[in-house]
Amino acid sequence: MKKMNHIQLILCGLALGSMLLTSPAAYAAMPEDKAEQTEQMVTVSGVAYDAATRTPLAGVRIAAHGNSKYSVMTNESGSYTLNVPEYVTLLDLTAPGYNLVQMAVSDKAQEVFMHSERFAQDFTSKVLVTDVSQTEDFSLSTALSVDQEIGSRFGGDLRSITRSGTPAMGSAMFIG
Repeated sequence: MKKMNHIQLILCGLALGSMLLTSPAAYAAMPEDKAEQTEQMVTVSGVAYDAATRTPLAGVRIAAHGNSKYSVMTNESGSYTLNVPEYVTLLDLTAPGYNLVQMAVSDKAQEVFMHSERFAQDFTSKVLVTDVSQTEDFSLSTALSVDQEIGSRFGGDLRSITRSGTPAMGSAMFIG
């Protein structure tokens, strides 16, 4: 019986070794970038303007959201043309001295208005806390999930919405 185990172990080792030796050759025979060969591209174009003066902006960087591999800059007339894969749905537009603009990908030419950073202070969010609630001892609960129990304990201060049929999955809590 022990001989059989040793033989099986040797055969497994040989099989693994042959796989490791053939893998680099198989990998080398594959095309350079298989993903790029199958991607369908979409052409996005438009013009970037200063929102206050309505003059074209040169040097605005347009990039696929989360993937700077696909990016261009606007020319002196503020226009740009960018080819992105069709799975890209959002573009980030940035320029020194201007706020970030995020724009949906469209096959039609788009006009984009960039706002100066000077206005950023007008868009800061402020939170005003008017009441404080506290709760303890969740051990004797009949709720199916923690979010339901928290929602019932805090009443109107906190809303819990379940977006899935599975308890405790896909919940969102809103403080009101």
